[in-house]
Amino acid sequence: MRNKAVKVILSFLLLLAVFPAVTTYADDITGISLEKELREAINKEILYGYGDGVYKPGNRVTRAEFATFITRALHLPEADHVFSDVGRNSNLAPGINSAAAAGIVQGLGGGKFGPDQEITREQMVIMINNALAFQNVNVEYQIPTILTDFNEITSSISRTAIANSVSLNITVGFPNADGKTYRFAPKNKATRAEAAAFIIRMIHAIEEVEVPTPIPGETPFAIANIGSDRKLEPAKEFKTYNEALAQWNKSSTQVITYKGKIIKMASGLAYGNPSVSTSSNVTELYRTSSFSGGSVTYVQRGEEMKYISSDENAVEVYIGGQTLFARQADIELVPFSMVEQQNYYSVNASNELVLNVYSKTSNMNGSIVIGKAPSILKQGTRYYSWDGNKFYTNSTGLSTSYVGQSYSYFQYLPARVQTSYTAAELNQYINKRLLDLEKTGLSKYKDASKRSKIIGLGTYLKQVEQTHRVNALLILAMAFHEGDYGMSEKSFKYNNVFGIGAYDSTNTAKPYPSVEASVDALINDYLGKNYIPPNAWAANGAVPGNKMIGFNVKYASDAYWGAKVASHMYRIDKEMGSKDYGKYKTIGMVNTDNTAVRSSANSSLGNANLIYRYNTKNKPVIITGEEKASDGWVWYKVLTDDKTTVNGYIRSDLVDKLPVN
Repeated sequence: MRNKAVKVILSFLLLLAVFPAVTTYADDITGISLEKELREAINKEILYGYGDGVYKPGNRVTRAEFATFITRALHLPEADHVFSDVGRNSNLAPGINSAAAAGIVQGLGGGKFGPDQEITREQMVIMINNALAFQNVNVEYQIPTILTDFNEITSSISRTAIANSVSLNITVGFPNADGKTYRFAPKNKATRAEAAAFIIRMIHAIEEVEVPTPIPGETPFAIANIGSDRKLEPAKEFKTYNEALAQWNKSSTQVITYKGKIIKMASGLAYGNPSVSTSSNVTELYRTSSFSGGSVTYVQRGEEMKYISSDENAVEVYIGGQTLFARQADIELVPFSMVEQQNYYSVNASNELVLNVYSKTSNMNGSIVIGKAPSILKQGTRYYSWDGNKFYTNSTGLSTSYVGQSYSYFQYLPARVQTSYTAAELNQYINKRLLDLEKTGLSKYKDASKRSKIIGLGTYLKQVEQTHRVNALLILAMAFHEGDYGMSEKSFKYNNVFGIGAYDSTNTAKPYPSVEASVDALINDYLGKNYIPPNAWAANGAVPGNKMIGFNVKYASDAYWGAKVASHMYRIDKEMGSKDYGKYKTIGMVNTDNTAVRSSANSSLGNANLIYRYNTKNKPVIITGEEKASDGWVWYKVLTDDKTTVNGYIRSDLVDKLPVN
């Protein structure tokens, strides 16, 4: 009897071992396939419920919600407000702002985030991949052969993010009928359960990254000398950046490296070089070295900037007339002694200013004629500038080689002016230009005079100019540049001659029923809404400009976009008789923040005669006259950036007259 009782007890214990006690929950996630991950996300307070055990695991997740989940998961610090379509008082705004400041989430263009858009699986893994990069988790890229739809994904950013997520077991996808392969289904909308699973597996991947045991002699930082062959010769290795910095001699022949990458030098050039882990093909530039407050502007890969300083985390650069900061991981540094080619300006035989651009990415050279050459520049000399306005004869920008300052007319001509050319003249020029392109023999311009999407567009541009007070010549120049004279693939496929909705990471663009509709969109959704109005989110001056003044700040990653648009304007005007060049004799630059533009030369009326204020300085204006007021101040009469008010007045001490070529 005793032995039998023992056997019964042992059998019962074995049953308990095989069937452990189960905790039951009165909620709507019990038994679902992702229950484990979802419960962990709830316990970690990454994802909250709706009360009474309701978590709605099958509900779709918005971009705002997923950004907030990541912020909670990584305990990201608070950050400044970034996106115009995210309410400052929204419960999800802090999570979006923090994730944006960390470089984990990106906007959709135009200062928008799309917080209420349902997030796709593809967008989720891109954010996850950015979070991994933020946590310094490096993943060796391997094509996930287990995914049968991987080759259908064209975006390199998406391919990298998906491949990394598969490698780290963050996701695999949906099983195929063969039971051996999967589909990732990138465009599928994500559910709350999937979002929780992705984030929990991301956390596990971060936690499982092995911190290597220090090996004697393991030293990622080094001081290297620059040899006569322009190659680096490692001289001494260090465990930390500060140790290397303490022994760096700060000479032009010595640099500090991290794992072979130059991170500090005496002087040189900095190039945009976004890391493979980023979800963008551009290098973001910020006001501060902490990267807070969102990026100010951005540059494309291989874009040249002047190097100012750096540490192991940030690089200070000079571009467009101002100093900004980029993440060290998104910059390539090249000391001047190792620079093989760089951008420069010259004066041609026709006494015109020529911008000669070298692309480090493609190792190719190109040149554009921006306008008439300033009198301070001479033929036969190379000039260097990182804003297109201040010129140096020394390639390093030494102050002793400073020549002077000048601004290209069309590059800083405000958009509210009207061109002197009629619709018939614009159409005539369009036809002539298309015929000239045909004569080049290039296949892309075959039958351009018959096929181009901009044939006859001058008529509509003049209508737009009258209705919206936006220069028809400027719009035509943008169509020439962005739409390749109406012969680009996007022009034919989408009736989109401005590249609207086309970003550096995609080959698509926004479709329109007609080219005229794309002109309307350019005015109503971009220039007339966000770029020209003085206090719109992208208001940096109503001119083509450079990387810190004008449309170029936010409209394009190409630092010379403004110069290229001005080049088209100059060429059109030159071939049509130069009716526009110099039509307005004086262009000024607002030199003080919060400068008022008034309807009369009187500041004592407060807001009674206030048209608007320029919140920040560096806004170009056309000065058409002067008036001395009874209070003794001299006021400039200017053409305003307001759509409905043509003339205004600014006190003269608040505006500097520009030397214009």
